[in-house]
This record gives sequence, structure tokens and C-alpha cells, in this order.
Amino acid sequence: MIPTPVAPSPSARAGHFQTSDLEEARSRVTQVFCDHKLSVVGGRQRVRASMHYRAIGALGLGRMSYGATVAIDPGQLQSFYLIQILLKGREGVRTAGETVQSTTQVASVVSPSEAMTMLHYDGCDKLFVRLEREALEKQCAGHVGRPLRDPLVFTPGMALDQPRAAAWVRWVRWLFEELGDDLSKNSPWVDSPILASQIEQAGIAALLQCQPHSYREALGPSRLGISPGFVRRAEAFIDEHAHEPISIADLAAHVGVSTRALFLGFRKYRSTTPMRHLMEVRMARVHDELSEGRLPGETVRDVALRWGFSHLGHFSARYRQTYGELPSQTLNR
Repeated sequence: MIPTPVAPSPSARAGHFQTSDLEEARSRVTQVFCDHKLSVVGGRQRVRASMHYRAIGALGLGRMSYGATVAIDPGQLQSFYLIQILLKGREGVRTAGETVQSTTQVASVVSPSEAMTMLHYDGCDKLFVRLEREALEKQCAGHVGRPLRDPLVFTPGMALDQPRAAAWVRWVRWLFEELGDDLSKNSPWVDSPILASQIEQAGIAALLQCQPHSYREALGPSRLGISPGFVRRAEAFIDEHAHEPISIADLAAHVGVSTRALFLGFRKYRSTTPMRHLMEVRMARVHDELSEGRLPGETVRDVALRWGFSHLGHFSARYRQTYGELPSQTLNR
């Protein structure tokens, strides 16, 4: 029997809207997430809220903005985890006893057992991932080998300069690109229940590996990929010397292993290669310099070449994939 595509759920249909009415925005967002308080900060502002949302099994993908500075208070999310990845702007998220100042470099991760409040600033545009609590905790329990005695709680801030977190976010961005800006495109990856289930499981497994949480130690080194010393020393060397010419032979000699061992170590414990990690660090340095503002007469090309990016077309495409905007937009802003 050929599996039939899953019909959109009511929450999926509710998750596509644009409105300037505050109460309508609150009501429509409630249908995707949970009941919450929503208020505009600053009396003269009016919301211009928009959302696109699509569920893929226990994993939901969305993009939204309120078009104004708003305060949001849902209390505990109860039944789902929420990861928010900013394309532009900023957000303040208070949860698990911490305040995460979320930007394009720091995503927020909210666990369902922890109360949260949020300040979404005007100009903020974000992607979000909604993960059902039951599915995530079930997979975590399977890795641990026993039922979870306590709630699974993630560290609220996800630093996107970390290779594993950056890889997870790239995977999320790929899903959005596959489904289009309004998440309505037909796709063999998500229209098939079998493939949708595989996407859901892969997203959950990767999140458990890339983001620290309360069961990290219980999962064990073999499952988590806790890196050996030579991988961490190589990362530290790259971080300190990214502005210098570095070869794979230089790295291997510095940490005292063969180039093959270094490559296999990064592949196993970081899901990348040493030189790709170097490229990601250099890309982050370019972003930092463009964000800080230009020197007199300096262009995007000047900054890119200084950090070793000679093919500006490839560089711009990679930059946009990572940061959600062109390098010229970062510089001009």
C-alpha cells in the first residue's frame, strides 16, 4: 500500500496569517502554540503580525514577525519545545532562570517544563521550530536506556558559532528553502509520511547532540560525541590563528596527530572537517567586522578578501545562507 500524504492539521491551517489586529494575532498564534498574554510595548505602535507554519510529524516549522515591540507571556509551554532562530533583529527570552539576548548569532531554546516570557523587538524576523515534548523525550529515553525521571531541560541559549549548532541551523534553513517562503511548496521530503518521520527523527537526534541539556551526561560519550583533546586543541588553535594562513598539516602538527586522525576526529565528533570549521570561524569574523561598521572606503570585498574569501559569489551565497541576509545588507545596517 502506498502511504498517503498527511492532511494539514487545524493548527497548520491556522498558522498562515497576516493581521494588524492584536487580539487576532494572539488568537491565531495560540492555535499553533498555546494560550498566552500579548501586549504592545509603547502605545503608538501597531502590530503588523505575520506567520507561516507547517507541521512535519512531531516537528513544526514556522516563520513569524509581529512588526512591533511586543511582550509575550505564555507561562509554561507544557507540551512542546521551542527553538527560535533570528533572521534579523533581536529578542529577549527569559526562561530556566536565565535571560537569553537572542540575535542572529544566538538562538533561544525553551523547554516545556520551564516558564518563559519574551520581549520581541520591532524589526525582528525569525524562524522557529516546534518539537513535540512526547517525541523528543521518547527519543532521549531511548538513548539513555530508561524512562526519564525528570523533565528534559535544554540550556536556553544556542551559540551559533559552535559547529554542531551551526550545522543544525543550516539543516533547518534547508527545510525552509525546500518548502518556500510561505512553507506551502510540495516536497517529496515532507509530503511522504515515511520521509517526514525520518526528518523528524533526524532533527530531534541532532538537537540532542548539539545543544547541552539535563541528560547530556547520561547519554554517554559514545552517543554524544564528546571530543578528544586533540579536536579541542585544534579548535582553539583555529580560533586564535584564523587570521593567519593555516593548512591541515599545520593543524595536525600542532595537536600531535596525523592529518587522517585529525580529519576523522572532526568528522566523528563535529560532523565537519577541520578546514570547513576554519571557514566557518572566518565567516563569523567577517560578519563581526561588517556588523561593527566600515573603515573609511572599505567594502565588503575588502573584508572578504582579508579573511581569505576570493570567490565573492560563493562567499555571498554562503554568507546569506548562514546569516539570512547579504553581506552588503549587514554592512549598510
